[in-house]
Amino acid sequence: MSKLKLNVITMAMVLALVAAIGFVTPALAAPIGPDQARVAKFWIGKKYYEVDGQRREIDVAPYIKDGRTMMPVRYLAYSLGIPDVDIKWNDTAKQVEIKRATEKIGMTIGVKSFSMNGYPHINDFDVPPELKSGRTMLPYRVIAQAMGALVFWVPEEQAVIVETFRDVPDVIKQTIKKVTVYKDNSYADVEGLDGSKKRINTDSPVLITDPRDGGFTLNALEWLTIWGVPDEAILFDPVRGGLMVRATTGDYPKMASGYVYLYAGEKTCWNNFYMNSVDKKGMVSGANYIKDNNMYSDNPIQFATSFIFAKTYSWKDIGNYDTSTGWLEN
Repeated sequence: MSKLKLNVITMAMVLALVAAIGFVTPALAAPIGPDQARVAKFWIGKKYYEVDGQRREIDVAPYIKDGRTMMPVRYLAYSLGIPDVDIKWNDTAKQVEIKRATEKIGMTIGVKSFSMNGYPHINDFDVPPELKSGRTMLPYRVIAQAMGALVFWVPEEQAVIVETFRDVPDVIKQTIKKVTVYKDNSYADVEGLDGSKKRINTDSPVLITDPRDGGFTLNALEWLTIWGVPDEAILFDPVRGGLMVRATTGDYPKMASGYVYLYAGEKTCWNNFYMNSVDKKGMVSGANYIKDNNMYSDNPIQFATSFIFAKTYSWKDIGNYDTSTGWLEN
């Protein structure tokens, strides 16, 4: 028997064995990074901004009001790649609407409440939209996150950096309903919506002991992988410390997030309705943090699972967080 034929037979036997025991090794995680994203930068008090390093003019400079960065709506939209046709202004009602892919937000000058994807009153701004020098000024972080972008404040430059997908990914679909992870082990057991069960091998342990307090923490990228979130639906910047997931989205009356966000140093996760996990559950969590180009999170990344798939998330820990099982239900 030739060596080539022997190698082919051996490989076939290995693949058959893998299929028989239900052990799966997913492709290496490769979420979209800042070098592949659309990156814009604005400076407080400056009448210019940059998109991918190219300077552009702006007629009303951003400013800070009550601790919030206020930005002209049109240039805010341009920074995210939103064209004029998707920016609507009603001069009589003093209302503005912005649309990007499946997400749409509506706002009124002087009113703190805003609508999102058909919900008449989904949340409130800290600072309401206002008119200045003939321009509609909006609180930047709320709008940027509503439309699918990470937002970072650079205090030493008095600047805001925003990162977003160059092309908005398709909304994702739930395929997994239950996962079990094991502390310091690089695998997880998952159960699909169709009832199938398999063990998934991960690049590194999903569940580890939190080095800060001895509790538990989760590798956020590995966690998203075992829940079936595709790499192209994740934007991750380990340097600035932000992670964004394209989620399931949905119109009224079915509330489903279009995007979900986690930031290093914060003790929560956000969705694009400007809701966060602290608001929803009152959970006490450790701060998300970056180590070895990974983001680690405890309660926030678990609750993010609920935001992503628009389902109720529950979990049960065994021992000293030796094993953790989480599941989604309607």
